[in-house]
Amino acid sequence: NLLFQSGKIVRGLAMMTAALQRAPAADQPWIRSMQEEAFAAAGEADRRTAISLADDILTKGNNGDQ
Repeated sequence: NLLFQSGKIVRGLAMMTAALQRAPAADQPWIRSMQEEAFAAAGEADRRTAISLADDILTKGNNGDQ
């Protein structure tokens, strides 16, 4: 959420998306709420880029640093 608020929209959204995928079921509701709020506020291009970056984080272990 802090990354999203500080103007790093793509990175923050990607990290929240990856966190949602990796989270235990008990933690998913509050992460999903934050992720959906961020996703709704992001523009289409940022959403697409964030989804791609989240896939990289999940498959390659990349933490979003570029």
